[in-house]
Amino acid sequence: MMRALLFGGTLLLFMAAAAPLRSQVVISEFMSSNTKTLADEDGEFSDWIELHNTSAAAVDLDNWYLTDDAARLTQWRFPATNLPPNSFLVVFASSKDRHQAGAPLHTNFKLTSSGEYLGLVLPDGKKVVSDYAPAFPAQLDDVSFGLDTGTRSMTLISSNAVARLMFPSDDSLALSWTLPSFDDHGWRTASSPIGYALGELNRVPQPGLLASLAGYWKLDETNGSSFADASGVASDGLIVGYSGLGNPRVAGISGNAVRFRGSSYRAVGKVENYPKATNALSVSAWIWADARTTSASIAKNGSSTSGQFQFGLRDIAGDLDVILNTTAGSFDASRVVLRGWVRLQPSR
Repeated sequence: MMRALLFGGTLLLFMAAAAPLRSQVVISEFMSSNTKTLADEDGEFSDWIELHNTSAAAVDLDNWYLTDDAARLTQWRFPATNLPPNSFLVVFASSKDRHQAGAPLHTNFKLTSSGEYLGLVLPDGKKVVSDYAPAFPAQLDDVSFGLDTGTRSMTLISSNAVARLMFPSDDSLALSWTLPSFDDHGWRTASSPIGYALGELNRVPQPGLLASLAGYWKLDETNGSSFADASGVASDGLIVGYSGLGNPRVAGISGNAVRFRGSSYRAVGKVENYPKATNALSVSAWIWADARTTSASIAKNGSSTSGQFQFGLRDIAGDLDVILNTTAGSFDASRVVLRGWVRLQPSR
């Protein structure tokens, strides 16, 4: 469209820009290295191209074209093919060159997984209505590539889904348990969600969950220096080294907490006779650290016999780290973030 305006002897020309061509049909997805995902009618895993009619009306693809060469827009021609509203069509890019109406369609070219041009062309053989230009990126085996159709919701794991769990005593499984072929029939059954909770362990409906605990100290008392073992093992503890520093009971992340404030070993939680670990030892605790300290115990047993245990914090090279000492040696866990609740779970 052209418009002319004459003003003061000057001719001003305005050229209205042509609106970009928008197609009802797009190349919505493709796979250029299909090794096992979708077989054609011959049982072969050919590359494939998916078209999507995004409109509310049917589209006849007769004499439309697909091409993987921007210089050859009429490389492969569609037969009379009706694509209903909001529907999809898969065309195999197999080089088998099959274009019989009503039968599976195959182009006369294959796709290149290293990346190349791919386009959909109108019957005039000139207008490209959907393409990946100048080339789509390199592709992985059995991974499709395509257009983002917007935000959508997908349920990966439903509520109360059947699950299996196991509490390992060592790292012998490594990552084998993540493989689809792993046999987990001996694991305990459960329902999702599965994870850590702030609630009391004796309220978690999992038989055997408390069987291997050496102690569970909630530190939820409101006063005094003792703290009870809620695991049923009866390994009660005592706060030592806090005299004269006020009430050690403070608000915690859930219920109360104990402030083991003081330098080095001046304030600790002491458990005289907890059951000794024979093969492995794991500790889990919620901790708030105000500042770095040279070495401070959070909890330890009071025995010097086999199984000596100490769980605490230590300043290593300017960072506050968790330490877990046993007769088998020490273990330094990850660094502790200051002035915030952190769940620590070192194991030995």
